[in-house]
Amino acid sequence: MQVTLSSDASRFKGFLIKVFDEDEKDVGSFRSTGPDSRTFSPCAGITHTWRDLKKRVVVQWLATEDKSGKVHFK
Repeated sequence: MQVTLSSDASRFKGFLIKVFDEDEKDVGSFRSTGPDSRTFSPCAGITHTWRDLKKRVVVQWLATEDKSGKVHFK
């Protein structure tokens, strides 16, 4: 699933995205699609690489294959 963060009004320096299931446990994993983001372990999250101003960041989220149900992006 492609996840896009963008801002029409102003630029942003940083971001952090994590995905949780209904029990608030980490679920899935992220894949960076460019130099503006990097993944981190042990949790299923992705964050910024540089503090330069950004208007848009695109990353890929991969669902856990053996799970089903609702997820929450935070």
